[in-house]
Amino acid sequence: MTTYCLHHPQEPAHWSCPFCNGDFCNACVKTSTYRTYTVDHQSHLCPRCNREMDWVGAQNAIVPYWERLPHFFLYPLTPQILFFLGILGCLHLFFPGDSIPGGLVSLVSYALILRYAYLTLVTTSRGDLSPPPMGDIPLGGSIIIVMKQTLVVFVLAFPFALVLATLGQTIAYALLFLLILCAPAIIILLVTSNRVFHAVNPNAFIRLATRIGKGYLGMFGLLAILWGAPALLVSHLVPHVSPNTLGFLTCVISGYYTLVSYHLMGYVTLQYHEAIGYHVEQENFTAAPKPVKPGKAEPAEDPHLKKVTFLLREGQLEDALAYLGDLKQKEGKLPTPELSEKYFALLKMLGHTEDMAAHGHTHLAELIAQGKKGEALTAYADCMESDPAFAPSAHILYHIGMWTSDRVSPEQAIAILQKAIRNHPDDPLIPAIWFRAARILNDRLHQHDKAFKLLHGILKKFPEHEIAPQVRNYLSVM
Repeated sequence: MTTYCLHHPQEPAHWSCPFCNGDFCNACVKTSTYRTYTVDHQSHLCPRCNREMDWVGAQNAIVPYWERLPHFFLYPLTPQILFFLGILGCLHLFFPGDSIPGGLVSLVSYALILRYAYLTLVTTSRGDLSPPPMGDIPLGGSIIIVMKQTLVVFVLAFPFALVLATLGQTIAYALLFLLILCAPAIIILLVTSNRVFHAVNPNAFIRLATRIGKGYLGMFGLLAILWGAPALLVSHLVPHVSPNTLGFLTCVISGYYTLVSYHLMGYVTLQYHEAIGYHVEQENFTAAPKPVKPGKAEPAEDPHLKKVTFLLREGQLEDALAYLGDLKQKEGKLPTPELSEKYFALLKMLGHTEDMAAHGHTHLAELIAQGKKGEALTAYADCMESDPAFAPSAHILYHIGMWTSDRVSPEQAIAILQKAIRNHPDDPLIPAIWFRAARILNDRLHQHDKAFKLLHGILKKFPEHEIAPQVRNYLSVM
């Protein structure tokens, strides 16, 4: 459900204040820049209480791709892209396609367009819907990308040829259809991870496609049209233009549809980033806001939240804390995650460190359930600062360790996961915690021997656990 700006009800909110409960768009918030060592950081301040605000996340401002189809076709129609495609197309006017120089021109043009398409997918998936600058498409990097994509095709062609030779045409063509259906997922994985063998891992690309769900089938249908359109258009032009002119038009038309298709795949990655586990940074997010849908019923306002918000606006922090404390004691727990967040923030602000650590168990569980990674990491750090012996559940430590690896440092993540193993040796989640620690050791810290021993330790101690097949699959590609 979309949250809208308090001052501009037609605009989705990008920022939320945890203290005054205000939700505001980018136009409303105040920014402040501060420096740590040699790095400049920008904080966003609430226009009402002048406190630092929280980013509400990309999902609140993303329009479903089927509601913005015209924008995909307009994306390449910028002066810089048209000039880029025009220059590449003009080269075909001077070098016939059936000559060696013409073949080299075609290869270079394809490489440069593909490189720029990759940049388009990456920048779009990060939340930037404007075309990337042209300075990021060197020829050397472009050739490498062509080689990687060619390697992907070769790797996928091998099982098809093997099945065709051993099991017959029917099963082989069924496999070919599956590979074609999964081609967008493979491209997305190749571009976002830059790892060929990760992209061609069936476990990876099938999981990505299924997590997107019905939206993936819609994207595939659009891509099938986009990928087939250049051939259809060029076939109608063949009788009417010279070979060199045809080379020019083929380059421009195919380049245009390639950029449209990669922009579409990048946007689908952005739209479903939470489902597929793709992280979107606030610093990169500049996506167009989500339009208001008329006639949408507003949810009923929580009276407890309204009361606490009023007390906070009036500066009655102790009264707000007492109100939430009484409510928690009466109900056994705070009724909503919003009230829990405010209670935790007030305990921290007013220096009630013991109560803050005690409430931290419930609060962290709620933050993890909502997928609020940044808030959960901050809350965990606050609890550890107030009580170094703070020991939440294995479930909480697992997620904190995983997110710490992504956002803070892999060394700290290993320490947190070791804490979970030490404090909860019999928890059912322990095999998954071991596996996560092994992946961090291998992928982030490059301590391959330790990771190898830990993975084999999982298989030895938990051979029948549901995670064992994943461990074996991971070992096979290490």
